[in-house]
Amino acid sequence: MATRPSSEMRQRHLKLLNALADYFDPKLNQQDYDKLMNSCRAFLSPMAVKNSPKLLDALQNLEKKGTIAVGKYEELKKIVKELDVTLVDIINEAEEDITSLKQQAAASVSVPQLKDDAGPPSSHVTNLNVPSMSAQSGLQHQSVGSTDMPSSPKRRRDDTKDDYTYKDDNKRGLLVILNFTQKRAGTQSDEDELKKFFEGSLHWEVDIRQDLTYTKLDRYLNGLQERLGDRSYASKFYCLMVAIMSHGTEDGIYPHDSKKEVKERQVYEYDRIFNAFKNDEIKAFAGKPKVFLVQACRGSQTQREVTQDDHEPMEDETTELPRVPAAVRIAIPVDADMLIMWATTPGFKAFRDVFSGSHFLQEVVDQFKQNYGTDHVETMLMKVRHTFARTDKYRREGQAENEEGKWVANVQMPCSWTTLTKMLYLTQYRI
Repeated sequence: MATRPSSEMRQRHLKLLNALADYFDPKLNQQDYDKLMNSCRAFLSPMAVKNSPKLLDALQNLEKKGTIAVGKYEELKKIVKELDVTLVDIINEAEEDITSLKQQAAASVSVPQLKDDAGPPSSHVTNLNVPSMSAQSGLQHQSVGSTDMPSSPKRRRDDTKDDYTYKDDNKRGLLVILNFTQKRAGTQSDEDELKKFFEGSLHWEVDIRQDLTYTKLDRYLNGLQERLGDRSYASKFYCLMVAIMSHGTEDGIYPHDSKKEVKERQVYEYDRIFNAFKNDEIKAFAGKPKVFLVQACRGSQTQREVTQDDHEPMEDETTELPRVPAAVRIAIPVDADMLIMWATTPGFKAFRDVFSGSHFLQEVVDQFKQNYGTDHVETMLMKVRHTFARTDKYRREGQAENEEGKWVANVQMPCSWTTLTKMLYLTQYRI
């Protein structure tokens, strides 16, 4: 006997229909709206089509006919798939939510209590929604001969909690590397390690751009913004990550401009970069995570030995570097699904080894390699911060005298700003 949908299931169903109706608003895209209505005509009578002045009316008529129902969306997926495959993800999410609500409803049915002859009914009732301790502990409690061993020891996280996890649906991630190499020995190592992990291990698409001038950087970012705003291109990826490696200040980075192109070096402002990827700028990528890893100085401090910094280089390396006013701050767009990880806090340098690369990106890649199968991105970046703050791994032997006349090690402290609304995992694209 079929279970009657609960009010929660019905609400989730209506939320999906309204979302589709909003998405195909004829005021935004008349062509896609007309195509979808034509597809609906294959399931509706001419009279029903005539009585459906809006897409929501057509969807409700499809429901009356039984083509779609609460949790039943196979035909609906076929209709929208030809227009935008990413909408199938939205439908699948609604379908899974409704399935979960059905399971919760079934679990709420009274469970017979166990009795024995010695006393009252046992107070032990199995909690169907909470994993047992053995399930939570993963491989540690797996017997050697168990047939339930996971196929990969890395995949121990609970993938059933979809509401709080960005879905990849076997799509690639896109990594963009913006590397400015001028007077930045060791930066090629950072680029190589990033490419090796994301392209070689995760099979992501990697787009590398080196030494772009201000004009070319602006042109490239505008082009990337345009591509991510196109549904056919955006649907290929579940996540965008941008690694920026440059000399910089608190305001932005220095592109690779020659004296022939500009009289003075221009700062390409951070807010100009981040604003280009706000959800309202790339609507086809809206709701998907955008992560920025920034290896650049945000202030000035003396460099030591072979450890160089990413502050704006001076013609005379012995010249004291100017300090950026503390009042200068970066305007970061307040928008959902974005994470920015800085190599250092405002006002300070970000160090780089001339042989092995920047300390920050070295540690980021190391943490990603070790933990991407079990931890989400924010947890891994917390471990990066922990390494810099709580261990001696990146404390440099080169020292400087402080105001009290004591010698202290050169250090840096990565920091992050985030509006991610779900847990983001770095997933391997299954070729």
